Amino acid sequence: GTVFNKKNICCRQRFISIAGFNENESLGRKLENAVFTELLKKGNNIFYYKNDYGLECDFIIGDKKKINAAYQVCYDLNVNNEKREISGLIEAIKKFKLQEGIIITKSQEFTKKVDGCKIKCVPFWKWAGVGKLTIDN
Repeated sequence: GTVFNKKNICCRQRFISIAGFNENESLGRKLENAVFTELLKKGNNIFYYKNDYGLECDFIIGDKKKINAAYQVCYDLNVNNEKREISGLIEAIKKFKLQEGIIITKSQEFTKKVDGCKIKCVPFWKWAGVGKLTIDN
C-alpha cells in the first residue's frame, strides 16, 4: 500500500455542480470537505491511503513515521456502500497498527468489531463538536 501526500479536495464544489453528480454524491463530497476542513483547523497532517488492490481510506492523520488515526467519510452508510467503506478503513487500521478507525457520517452512530478491528461510526456534528449538520442543499 501507499501513503499519499496530503489530500487535495478543496474547490471541488464548483466542479460537482457543473459535472452534475447525483445528490448523494454531492452531499458526500460536501461532508468530506467539511471533515477535511476540521482536520486542517486542528493542525493535522492529512494524508490518504490506498492499497495495491484499490482499497482506500479517506484520511489518515500523522506523519510519514507514525500514523495516529484513520477516518472514512460517508454521508449515509448503507447496504450499497458499507462493505467498501469499512474494508478501506480496516485495511488502514491493520496497516498502521491502530486501535480503531472512525467513519464520519451525517447522522449515524454505532460501534462494532469487524474482522478484529474496532469501527466507530459518528455523526459529523458530534465528531466536530458543532451543532447539527446542515449540508443537505
